[in-house]
Amino acid sequence: MLSAVEAERYLAVPVFTILAGIAKPVFPQSSRATPSPVVQIVRVRKSLQLPEVLVCDYPVAVNWIQWKNCVVPVLEDERWGIQNVIVVSAIATGRLSDILTEVGTALRQSFEAAGYSAGGNG
Repeated sequence: MLSAVEAERYLAVPVFTILAGIAKPVFPQSSRATPSPVVQIVRVRKSLQLPEVLVCDYPVAVNWIQWKNCVVPVLEDERWGIQNVIVVSAIATGRLSDILTEVGTALRQSFEAAGYSAGGNG
């Protein structure tokens, strides 16, 4: 289980790469009866040369409960849409650190709203 600060630090890049179509969530142990206890974020566009700021160790594992309650709301947030000037500008100018900071902040806030502490394991 990740704390809010750990989510901000470790999930900003993998979540952004999902938004950018570079990675996707995989539910490796799912069945019709039960969801997978872990969601893995895996890279799907492996031939794409990523800027250094987007490099991380894939797959990235996320607890199912935290995925459902904390990560999915961030992924579904309309502010990351292509119509957002900040997102488009960050991608076009290569200022990805700006958008990664925003994604990380959104993750931390989502984890905190779900009851996970800022520094501990919630």
